[in-house]
Amino acid sequence: MFQDFPNGLLWLSREALSPASPELSWTDNPAGGILSVVCLLVAMCDIKDFFIIWKPLMPALARWKPLVSLEYNMQLSRTRNRLAGLLFLPFCLAADWAGLTPLPLFQFVGALAVTGLLKWAISRILSHKRVSQDNWNAATNAAFSLFIVLSVTAVLTVGIMGAFKVVTDVVRIVLLVEIGLFWLLSTVREAQIINSNCGPIRTFLYLCALELPPCAALAAAILYLG
Repeated sequence: MFQDFPNGLLWLSREALSPASPELSWTDNPAGGILSVVCLLVAMCDIKDFFIIWKPLMPALARWKPLVSLEYNMQLSRTRNRLAGLLFLPFCLAADWAGLTPLPLFQFVGALAVTGLLKWAISRILSHKRVSQDNWNAATNAAFSLFIVLSVTAVLTVGIMGAFKVVTDVVRIVLLVEIGLFWLLSTVREAQIINSNCGPIRTFLYLCALELPPCAALAAAILYLG
């Protein structure tokens, strides 16, 4: 029906409108829980390899040479790559649960994957005649090695704080601190490994070439898609 107003007419419906259903996030969707359980089961199947790789990773938190030693062992390197891949999705789920990014889960996963692939491609294209191949591999893979520690820490943080019903904003801040410390530590380890073969100026240039394009790509993806 219509009702007269001084500046025009207002149309009123005789039927009540159905309330808009709130959009569920990925973590509210049952598929998100199922996928989390599947990832956990897959990770548990590799629990033996997890403990094998954990032993050389712990000294890498304090020194850079264990990361170089890891590259000498092909079996450990493959185990590292497999576990980093298995823990990638649980980390993204933890970040999505805490509202760490404005992107939907699948876009966030894609943005992080592209960032990692871009850094890997740069490490393969970039000339490094002054740095030995083993040291170069250790430097460029330092972030992937330490990502295992970050993923476990992030999933435990979200799980424990979620169990105690900690405010999401607090969980988000804790995760941001963990990610910041991870990025700082991985960058320092990269610099130390590269600096063992060349001077500080070349080390700085190598770090700029390795870190700036992936970080810029991730920031652009978040700003554009968010």
